[in-house]
Amino acid sequence: MPDVGITRLTTTLERAKSYNLATREVLVAIVKAHEHIGQHDTALVYLKQMLATQRQTQEANVLRHVARHLEQLHEKEKSQIEDAKQVIKRLENRRELIEGRIAKRDLFRQSVEGLERLAVATELRDDSTGEHSYRVGRLSAMLAKEAGMDDDFVFMIDIAARLHDIGKIAIPDGILLKPSSFNAAEREIMEMHTDAGADVLAKSNIPQIKMAEEIARFHHERWDGTGYPQGLIGETIPLAARITALADVFDALTHVRPYKKAWTTRAALDEISSLRGQHFDPVLTDIFLTMTQRMVSEKIDFDDVLGAEARKSSFHQAKGKIWDSLKLAKVEYQAEYARSFNSQR
Repeated sequence: MPDVGITRLTTTLERAKSYNLATREVLVAIVKAHEHIGQHDTALVYLKQMLATQRQTQEANVLRHVARHLEQLHEKEKSQIEDAKQVIKRLENRRELIEGRIAKRDLFRQSVEGLERLAVATELRDDSTGEHSYRVGRLSAMLAKEAGMDDDFVFMIDIAARLHDIGKIAIPDGILLKPSSFNAAEREIMEMHTDAGADVLAKSNIPQIKMAEEIARFHHERWDGTGYPQGLIGETIPLAARITALADVFDALTHVRPYKKAWTTRAALDEISSLRGQHFDPVLTDIFLTMTQRMVSEKIDFDDVLGAEARKSSFHQAKGKIWDSLKLAKVEYQAEYARSFNSQR
């Protein structure tokens, strides 16, 4: 009977092998059966077979584990590569966006340069430094940034606000340089510079010039509706014009004009504070006063900071050389005239 049991176990083992089923338990049973009937050599043969099968199973498990681990690493690597590609793509898109923005800014700057020179040339009639427009642009940009405007707006207003008085080119010297108050007719002509400037800028086909046009036309509007040319009230006045109005008045007050002496910074800030909600946007006025008072407390030289852009301008540098040449020519002419006059005596 033991032989019958062993035969069945052997048959079961072959079936297990043929169907790729677990064979260890069958081999253990065969080994025990042969040991039980004293066939130790045969039991040893099956024991070796069992150990070999067990080793193969373990090796297969290890290989499967390694393969699974490698597959996971490969998938992780693929994911990391894909993430890296996405990062690179985002960086490239960002670079293209920045390059496009820089190109647009450069185009805008180049397009405005001719108008800017015209504005400064006009300004030189009543401001020998020609820096007023640049100071207004810089101060407007600082206020815009302080008020939370985005970088594009800040950049735009820095340049656009320089053109705020370009319309003064249409105003006769007799009125523009008058050292006393205007009569009604003269004031009416003077106030035409806002529309005149806007009309000059409206002829441009550059979209960014739109801000400069708005500033030129509306920077003399007042928050309470008593300004010109259209008597706009409150937030119906374009934001850029409201910002520029503060910068323009502050700079005008603190510098000499044909009709007035320069005010102190303190007096100018007090005047602006008194006009809060009347002439100026009250929210912007508060921001402006906080910003300028901080600059005062830090002992910042307004003209040094605000006029820096003007002094970097090639046009201003050329203008300075022209002024120096004219002064030298005047001195030489006076000396020559004096020599000629003395020789005739």
